[in-house]
Amino acid sequence: MSEIPVKVRTSLSDENDISKLAAELERHGFQPRHQLTALGLITGVIESGLLDALRALDGVDDVEEEPTFEAPPFDPKTPQ
Repeated sequence: MSEIPVKVRTSLSDENDISKLAAELERHGFQPRHQLTALGLITGVIESGLLDALRALDGVDDVEEEPTFEAPPFDPKTPQ
């Protein structure tokens, strides 16, 4: 399976509670990258097959895949 970038939304507002949730997510295979306490978001990556495990955790309101962008190959004929 491949790793996908996701954002985890929570209604927890206390920074300590969100840190505990991030640790719990990590025990379930999530690799946290950023913790945006004011927004109730934790971003990171996880194997695609483990998304449902995150969704089932207490404190998790939503798990959403983040869009990815890949630039097309360089073509010297195309203006940059």
